[in-house]
Amino acid sequence: MSSVARASAIIRHLPVVYRQLSSAGCLPHHGAATTTQYARTLLNAQGLTCTPQHRHFHAYGAAYQNVSSEHRVGQSNFQTRNVETDFRVVLKRLDDMVRRTGRITRNQLQVVFDEVCKLGIATPNQSLLLIRSCGSLLPEVQPKERTELVHSFWDTLKGFGTKYDASHYNALLKVYLQNEHDFKPTEFLANMEQDNVEPNRVTYQRLISAYCLKGDIPGATQILEFMKSKDLPVTEGVFNSLITGHARSNDMENARNILNVMRAVGLEPSADTFTTLMAAYAESGAAEEIEKIMEEAESQNVTLSTRHILSVAYSLAVCGNTDQLPKILAKADIGSGFIPDTINLCLSLMARGLDEAAFEAVKLFNSIREDRNLVDGETFNQGNFFVDHAVINHMPFEKLNGYMDQMVEMGLHSNPHTVALQASLRRGDEEYAEKVIRRMKELGQTLRCHYFWPLLANVSAKNKTRMKHLLGFMFEMGVPVNIDTYTMYVLPVLKPSVEEMLKTVEELNGVVDKDLVNALCRNEVKTGRLSGVQTLMERYPDLVDVSSFKATLVSSFTRSTEVEPFITILKHASEKFESNSTENGISLPEYLGIILYDTISSIPVADIAGMKPNLQLLFSRMAQEKLYINGLRFRGIRNILDRNRTVGLKQYALKIVDPKEVEEKTVENLDLFAKEDVDVTELDKLCSDLKEKNANYRSPLRALLLHHCSANNYDKVMELKKEFDVAGYDLTGAMYAAMIPMCCKVNKVSEALLIKKQLKEFDPSFLLDITKYRYLIAELARSNQTEDIIPLIEEIAELNVDPDRLEKNMFHLMNDLAKEGLTEQVQLIFDNLASKDIIKVSSNLIGPLITSYIVRDDMTGALQCITDCQTKFKMMPLFHDLLVRLVEKGNTEQLQKAMDFTSEQHGDINMLYDLIFAFLTAGKLAEAQKVIETPGMVARDRRLQWYAEKCVSTQQLEPLQNLVNITRDLYNCDRDNMYFFLIQYHARARDAQKCLQVWTDMQEEGIIAKDRTMRYLANVLKTSNLPVPFQVPELPPRDETTDKAFSGESREAKSPAAVAHCGEHPVIVLSKAGNFVEAERQLESSQEAGEEVPLGVYMNLMWEHLKRGNIEECMQYKEQCQRFKDFIVSKDFYNRLVIEYVKKDDLENAHRVFCETLASGILPLASGTKLLAGKYQQMGNVEKMLEIKEVYESNTKSLFPATKLVLATFIGKNDITGAVSFIEGEIAKHPDRSRRMGLRSFYSKLVQTNQMTDEAVSFAEDQLSKDIDGPILGIVFAYLDNDKVEDAKMLIEKVPVLKEKSSALLGYIIDMVGKDDQVVHRIENVLSLTEGQSYLDREKVYFYLLKAFDLQDDWKGGMKVKERMEAEGFEVTKFNLKRLSMLLQRQDQQVPFEIPPESLAFYRDQLISDQKDHLQEIGTE
Repeated sequence: MSSVARASAIIRHLPVVYRQLSSAGCLPHHGAATTTQYARTLLNAQGLTCTPQHRHFHAYGAAYQNVSSEHRVGQSNFQTRNVETDFRVVLKRLDDMVRRTGRITRNQLQVVFDEVCKLGIATPNQSLLLIRSCGSLLPEVQPKERTELVHSFWDTLKGFGTKYDASHYNALLKVYLQNEHDFKPTEFLANMEQDNVEPNRVTYQRLISAYCLKGDIPGATQILEFMKSKDLPVTEGVFNSLITGHARSNDMENARNILNVMRAVGLEPSADTFTTLMAAYAESGAAEEIEKIMEEAESQNVTLSTRHILSVAYSLAVCGNTDQLPKILAKADIGSGFIPDTINLCLSLMARGLDEAAFEAVKLFNSIREDRNLVDGETFNQGNFFVDHAVINHMPFEKLNGYMDQMVEMGLHSNPHTVALQASLRRGDEEYAEKVIRRMKELGQTLRCHYFWPLLANVSAKNKTRMKHLLGFMFEMGVPVNIDTYTMYVLPVLKPSVEEMLKTVEELNGVVDKDLVNALCRNEVKTGRLSGVQTLMERYPDLVDVSSFKATLVSSFTRSTEVEPFITILKHASEKFESNSTENGISLPEYLGIILYDTISSIPVADIAGMKPNLQLLFSRMAQEKLYINGLRFRGIRNILDRNRTVGLKQYALKIVDPKEVEEKTVENLDLFAKEDVDVTELDKLCSDLKEKNANYRSPLRALLLHHCSANNYDKVMELKKEFDVAGYDLTGAMYAAMIPMCCKVNKVSEALLIKKQLKEFDPSFLLDITKYRYLIAELARSNQTEDIIPLIEEIAELNVDPDRLEKNMFHLMNDLAKEGLTEQVQLIFDNLASKDIIKVSSNLIGPLITSYIVRDDMTGALQCITDCQTKFKMMPLFHDLLVRLVEKGNTEQLQKAMDFTSEQHGDINMLYDLIFAFLTAGKLAEAQKVIETPGMVARDRRLQWYAEKCVSTQQLEPLQNLVNITRDLYNCDRDNMYFFLIQYHARARDAQKCLQVWTDMQEEGIIAKDRTMRYLANVLKTSNLPVPFQVPELPPRDETTDKAFSGESREAKSPAAVAHCGEHPVIVLSKAGNFVEAERQLESSQEAGEEVPLGVYMNLMWEHLKRGNIEECMQYKEQCQRFKDFIVSKDFYNRLVIEYVKKDDLENAHRVFCETLASGILPLASGTKLLAGKYQQMGNVEKMLEIKEVYESNTKSLFPATKLVLATFIGKNDITGAVSFIEGEIAKHPDRSRRMGLRSFYSKLVQTNQMTDEAVSFAEDQLSKDIDGPILGIVFAYLDNDKVEDAKMLIEKVPVLKEKSSALLGYIIDMVGKDDQVVHRIENVLSLTEGQSYLDREKVYFYLLKAFDLQDDWKGGMKVKERMEAEGFEVTKFNLKRLSMLLQRQDQQVPFEIPPESLAFYRDQLISDQKDHLQEIGTE
């Protein structure tokens, strides 16, 4: 029985065993040996999942993370975190490549080597990785070059001081064998001896292989005898080598006799042995013998896979027996998972110049096409790699063209010439590319404009002749030249006038079309020649489209200041706009307003005063031509004029506001704000004086009533309420509201309800604050008036309260009642809140339900409540607290039920951890020790960390110490992490000596502490003036600005006096109530009396004014605060100031404060930054947006948090060129963030507005060639989001490398499951996209489709998924069947199949342990 099975058996009986604890005193003991054996089993199981050709990548990945700290300290100048991160990235890419294809490219390997060189040091595993990769993993490189490469790596790594051992020499030997490198074994052994490296069994076996490859049987025999003398085992590999050796010495009889020798020593020949023998016959072209060996293998039940067949084919081809290849290859079935092997065979043959043989292997892909039963017109392209590699290897075009024609005839590829064109352009071979293009033209294939972009981009700025040649070539090929081609490539080189360009196009037999005319307009505007645009409008009025050059138009007015051409352009835009109805859903005044606002905002501040006459003329001419703008854009222009002291222009600008809007709404000055005028003195005395004089004393009477409400003086409040009635004054809604919680606090809930009723009659529109409802409901629950609670909850649903605030208040309401044991009332409140969707159910809100049972000591009810919550909401709050109570009380019956339930829900291992933590908290160490020694128990870091953090936060030392002790022998436990929490505990208790004792314990246990732990402990010891007994690891260098931004300087400092007194000062009480007049009077009185006013008072006034938007007053108190030496402005203050300015549309000051924040060395908070950026985005002010982004990143060295808004601004202005340019710049700076820049949303917007241009697609393809896949994946996802499945298919066929990134499609699905309402529809799009394709595992897609239906409680959809999986031949795993059965049962449906007996968690663990599925979702189910 396996360890896991044994553990499961023990777990199922654990509650029964626990009942015996009181009498027996212990649990069944399983020694450490069992745990160790289980650990070995796990390691072996993990090793088996790696194929021989890429196992070393896994070994390296683990080893790299375990480099000793001493090793790294010595090389701290080289190993920075950035370089290490870069290395992990490239290593991950290399690993992924080997997993998918079984090969890597020389460039990828060189990148890894370069990263090692950046580190300036090579660990043994890094060196091993590089050496091993220079063999058969590089099929596209000739064997001789691979050997030269490994020698280069070997010498360089040795220069780094790398210590080579037997594994390195064995790896080098293997590379020699794979590359068939001729070397002398004796010299090789001498080199090992010189390095004091002892050869091992693997070394001798590979040396035997080296002798055998040369046919030197005596040499091999000599080493074989030596191995026997050393009692070294002779493995199957040795016999296989001897077969090759005899064959190479022309002794086929003895070669074949090796099989009998193997059987004589008890070794049955395997498929590898038969393959070696077949390869030996293949070298001599003995096809009949190969057939016989195949029959012999079959008779002995030895299966020869396609990989073995391909190996024989390789031997045939290399030895010149290509005529026999078709017969051998006909036995291969590459559709059964051997596509990568076939590709690798082709590349290896092409590397040796055996193109004909390689093409024979390419023909195998036709069998895949035939198996798919394609309908007429459907294509299935294969062989891209062959065409691509042929171009890279400089194959003559005529020869390649012949191969491509054959591929088309056979149906292997519908358009291989496109692949050849891409490869030639990528290689920079322009002559080759032109040949391909001409051939495509001959074949009648569609030629697209962006095919020529790489050629155009290579033209130097002075080579006008070459540019004209290419432009004429495009005309000759019948390719319509679009506006982007002219703008980006042609015009910048030719730099023509309008007339010169028109003449050039005519000479080249081109056509003057819309793209040419608008490209010229864009060029003229860019160079400030608006008159040229006017000329084009007069000559080609129907071809000019202002929107195509609007982005450059707004900045041209500063350079040109030509008013009449500008007016002509606006008139043309107006006419075109009206003929096209609306543009993107905006009106004509808004459209013109955007152009004018952007134009004026682009004028430099220093120039705007000098341009006043031009602007006045512009406004006047627009008014004459009735070119009106909307009010919103006018207010923006007015603010710019005010800031730049050109207020005289506002009267002219006002004339171009749309008259219709002026009639409906006058333009108001938004800079004036009404201020509250309140005068309150001695309230009682003032009321009396005014009453005697028969004057109006309502205001002081109101203040007096509110004061007594806050003091809970019920009788006095009722007295004052009556006085309001006597005096004929009306109570306000706020006054009624203030009386409600006061009545509740004095247990007068009936009076509170009456006042609420009076408030409703007085002002039906008044909405009570959520806190008032909280007091009312709580008091009604205490008095058991539950019938009045439900109407109040229904009213809460109408309040539209912030969700976080609502959750906080409802939690405190239910928790207060739960602590009083009012279970029924808590349940009633929760059920109504949840059923009416007023709250989003969370563990925090469910917690009071369980608390109410525990307070009443009703453990049965508490467990049942938790069970119901898990069933309904998938949550089990306070389960640990319940277990602790059950353990303390010895309630074994309920404990068994609890354990059975959590095992069913979360799996056996998690159940054990729940029990361990409960034992530890209850002080039952022996029982916890026995549980953790259960065979198969492994560390779950998150669970251990959760409990350790809980112990630290709740100051439970004994459970934490016991946890550290009992996990000492726990498999895969992070012991450093355990001790780190113990150090944290003692550090918080200010006991440095105990921290030092923990360090000693770590040394005794032999734990290598992490840098984090050592730095933390060093800080604790230094704070206590104790010596540090170790060398403290250095932090990597950080930018000075960033350090300052995140330092303590960004926090407000308070003096001891401020901390001691500010909480009690009357000024603070008044200011928090919003009574600033009285607060300021109190402050003045204190100052006149000579009292010392602490800093906290001024800071409180500053903050309270800022919260209410009183910026002027806030800044006055800020100046008062600055008189104190220990006052520092915080990032929170700067952030709130930016927010308040933005709310007032005062973007100038918001911008100024934002820049001041950065200048102060403080990192602005994201909320204010995003709000300011969002405002600029709404205005379409991309210049300002880019300005704050640049100043943010240059000052903080951090990434701008609103990059997505920058993209939104570009697309809002229809400036696709600018957007692409921005994206290109961002990717150039941060290539690793290409998938996190919001490109999916950006491209989705382009698709929705039909603006997906060739420029955008070409840019994405160009980035992909640099191994940056974010843009191209963004386009694919955008197509899928917008149901453009066919466009996505075309793109993937056009860019075949996307098929190797199929994991991104799974990531696309995973990100949506549980978050996107359209997830089912979009998964269906993915299924439609990949129908009939093999590059994506559709079984995994169905896995997530079933999960999506499960989350939506759609049992019909779930059943259809099962039917579809079965129809496509996919196995419906027990995990999926269990999930589907649970879905059907929840919906009260009959389950039409056998329900798997175990829990869902059990099958999840089974999948993980068997490693049959690597879906992310399994581990978090």
